[in-house]
Amino acid sequence: VPLNPSGTSKELVADATCVKARALVAHESFMSNPDLQLTSVVAELGISLLELVPDDVKAKALVAHESFMSNPELQLTTVVAELGISLLELAPDAQKVGRFSLHVKVAQPDTGTNIGCEKLLSSAEDTSLVLFTSGTSGMKKCVPYTLGTLVVGTSCIIASWDLR
Repeated sequence: VPLNPSGTSKELVADATCVKARALVAHESFMSNPDLQLTSVVAELGISLLELVPDDVKAKALVAHESFMSNPELQLTTVVAELGISLLELAPDAQKVGRFSLHVKVAQPDTGTNIGCEKLLSSAEDTSLVLFTSGTSGMKKCVPYTLGTLVVGTSCIIASWDLR
Protein backbone atom coordinates (compact mmCIF):
# COMPACT_ATOMS: atom_id res chain seq x y z
CA VAL A 1 0.00 0.00 0.00
CA PRO A 2 1.57 3.33 -0.95
CA LEU A 3 2.23 5.62 2.01
CA ASN A 4 0.74 9.07 1.89
CA PRO A 5 3.60 11.43 2.75
CA SER A 6 1.17 14.10 3.91
CA GLY A 7 -0.86 11.67 6.01
CA THR A 8 -1.01 11.37 9.76
CA SER A 9 -0.17 8.44 12.01
CA LYS A 10 -3.91 7.93 12.65
CA GLU A 11 -4.57 7.60 8.91
CA LEU A 12 -1.63 5.23 8.52
CA VAL A 13 -2.98 2.99 11.31
CA ALA A 14 -6.41 2.94 9.62
CA ASP A 15 -4.90 2.13 6.21
CA ALA A 16 -2.64 -0.62 7.56
CA THR A 17 -5.52 -2.12 9.55
CA CYS A 18 -7.77 -2.09 6.48
CA VAL A 19 -5.30 -4.10 4.41
CA LYS A 20 -4.24 -6.35 7.31
CA ALA A 21 -0.61 -5.29 6.91
CA ARG A 22 1.98 -7.64 8.40
CA ALA A 23 4.86 -5.21 7.95
CA LEU A 24 5.46 -1.61 6.99
CA VAL A 25 8.17 -0.87 4.41
CA ALA A 26 9.06 2.80 4.34
CA HIS A 27 11.59 4.71 2.25
CA GLU A 28 14.34 6.23 4.36
CA SER A 29 12.86 9.71 3.78
CA PHE A 30 9.68 8.72 5.67
CA MET A 31 11.54 7.55 8.77
CA SER A 32 12.04 11.03 10.20
CA ASN A 33 8.59 12.42 9.32
CA PRO A 34 7.19 13.56 12.71
CA ASP A 35 3.58 13.47 11.46
CA LEU A 36 3.73 9.77 10.59
CA GLN A 37 5.36 8.58 13.85
CA LEU A 38 6.25 5.26 12.21
CA THR A 39 7.76 3.71 15.33
CA SER A 40 4.56 4.35 17.30
CA VAL A 41 2.39 3.11 14.42
CA VAL A 42 4.14 -0.25 14.10
CA ALA A 43 4.14 -0.67 17.88
CA GLU A 44 0.37 -0.05 17.98
CA LEU A 45 -0.24 -2.48 15.12
CA GLY A 46 2.25 -5.09 16.37
CA ILE A 47 4.00 -5.32 12.98
CA SER A 48 7.57 -4.90 11.73
CA LEU A 49 9.05 -1.70 10.31
CA LEU A 50 11.52 -2.11 7.46
CA GLU A 51 13.49 0.86 6.17
CA LEU A 52 13.99 0.85 2.41
CA VAL A 53 17.39 2.25 1.51
CA PRO A 54 17.71 2.36 -2.30
CA ASP A 55 21.38 1.32 -2.34
CA ASP A 56 20.48 -1.89 -0.49
CA VAL A 57 17.94 -3.08 -3.07
CA LYS A 58 19.20 -6.14 -4.94
CA ALA A 59 17.34 -7.94 -7.69
CA LYS A 60 16.20 -11.44 -6.76
CA ALA A 61 15.38 -12.56 -10.29
CA LEU A 62 15.49 -11.59 -13.93
CA VAL A 63 12.23 -11.93 -15.84
CA ALA A 64 12.69 -12.31 -19.61
CA HIS A 65 10.16 -12.72 -22.39
CA GLU A 66 10.34 -16.16 -23.99
CA SER A 67 11.68 -14.64 -27.23
CA PHE A 68 14.85 -13.56 -25.38
CA MET A 69 15.56 -16.97 -23.88
CA SER A 70 17.23 -18.46 -26.95
CA ASN A 71 19.18 -15.35 -28.02
CA PRO A 72 22.85 -16.44 -27.76
CA GLU A 73 24.09 -12.83 -27.61
CA LEU A 74 22.27 -12.19 -24.33
CA GLN A 75 23.73 -15.20 -22.49
CA LEU A 76 21.01 -14.95 -19.86
CA THR A 77 22.00 -18.09 -17.96
CA THR A 78 25.57 -16.81 -17.66
CA VAL A 79 24.35 -13.39 -16.49
CA VAL A 80 22.06 -14.76 -13.77
CA ALA A 81 24.74 -17.21 -12.61
CA GLU A 82 27.24 -14.34 -12.22
CA LEU A 83 24.67 -12.24 -10.33
CA GLY A 84 23.49 -15.16 -8.20
CA ILE A 85 19.83 -14.55 -9.10
CA SER A 86 17.07 -16.65 -10.64
CA LEU A 87 15.87 -16.55 -14.26
CA LEU A 88 12.14 -16.61 -14.98
CA GLU A 89 10.67 -16.98 -18.46
CA LEU A 90 7.56 -14.93 -19.23
CA ALA A 91 5.34 -16.79 -21.71
CA PRO A 92 2.24 -14.97 -23.06
CA ASP A 93 -1.02 -16.93 -23.21
CA ALA A 94 -2.01 -17.10 -26.89
CA GLN A 95 -5.68 -17.63 -25.98
CA LYS A 96 -6.18 -14.79 -23.48
CA VAL A 97 -4.93 -11.28 -24.14
CA GLY A 98 -2.92 -9.88 -21.26
CA ARG A 99 -2.45 -13.24 -19.52
CA PHE A 100 0.94 -14.88 -19.12
CA SER A 101 2.76 -17.48 -17.11
CA LEU A 102 6.16 -17.45 -15.45
CA HIS A 103 8.42 -20.50 -15.59
CA VAL A 104 11.54 -20.92 -13.47
CA LYS A 105 14.44 -21.55 -15.86
CA VAL A 106 17.37 -21.12 -13.46
CA ALA A 107 16.78 -21.29 -9.71
CA GLN A 108 19.46 -20.13 -7.32
CA PRO A 109 19.74 -21.85 -3.94
CA ASP A 110 18.32 -19.91 -1.02
CA THR A 111 21.27 -18.23 0.67
CA GLY A 112 19.23 -16.41 3.28
CA THR A 113 19.28 -13.19 1.23
CA ASN A 114 17.51 -14.53 -1.85
CA ILE A 115 13.81 -15.31 -1.64
CA GLY A 116 12.73 -18.65 -3.06
CA CYS A 117 11.43 -18.69 -6.64
CA GLU A 118 8.12 -20.17 -5.57
CA LYS A 119 7.44 -16.95 -3.68
CA LEU A 120 7.99 -14.89 -6.84
CA LEU A 121 5.28 -16.62 -8.85
CA SER A 122 1.82 -15.12 -8.56
CA SER A 123 -1.58 -15.97 -9.94
CA ALA A 124 -3.97 -13.60 -11.69
CA GLU A 125 -6.22 -13.65 -8.61
CA ASP A 126 -3.52 -12.41 -6.21
CA THR A 127 -3.94 -8.90 -4.85
CA SER A 128 -1.00 -6.95 -6.27
CA LEU A 129 -1.85 -3.34 -5.50
CA VAL A 130 -4.03 -1.68 -2.89
CA LEU A 131 -5.06 1.95 -3.26
CA PHE A 132 -7.42 4.11 -1.27
CA THR A 133 -10.14 6.47 -2.40
CA SER A 134 -9.64 10.09 -1.41
CA GLY A 135 -12.32 9.94 1.26
CA THR A 136 -13.88 13.25 0.22
CA SER A 137 -17.39 11.96 0.91
CA GLY A 138 -16.47 10.30 4.21
CA MET A 139 -14.00 7.60 5.20
CA LYS A 140 -11.38 6.46 2.70
CA LYS A 141 -12.15 3.07 1.17
CA CYS A 142 -9.72 0.29 0.36
CA VAL A 143 -9.57 -0.66 -3.36
CA PRO A 144 -7.63 -3.89 -4.03
CA TYR A 145 -6.43 -4.68 -7.57
CA THR A 146 -5.58 -8.20 -8.66
CA LEU A 147 -2.60 -9.01 -10.83
CA GLY A 148 -4.99 -10.05 -13.61
CA THR A 149 -6.79 -6.71 -13.50
CA LEU A 150 -3.51 -4.79 -13.71
CA VAL A 151 -2.22 -6.91 -16.60
CA VAL A 152 -5.42 -6.55 -18.61
CA GLY A 153 -5.58 -2.79 -17.93
CA THR A 154 -1.96 -2.35 -18.95
CA SER A 155 -2.53 -4.42 -22.10
CA CYS A 156 -5.52 -2.26 -23.03
CA ILE A 157 -3.48 0.92 -22.65
CA ILE A 158 -0.66 -0.54 -24.75
CA ALA A 159 -3.12 -1.51 -27.48
CA SER A 160 -5.13 1.73 -27.43
CA TRP A 161 -2.03 3.95 -27.54
CA ASP A 162 -0.25 1.65 -30.01
CA LEU A 163 2.79 1.37 -27.75
CA ARG A 164 4.29 -1.69 -29.40
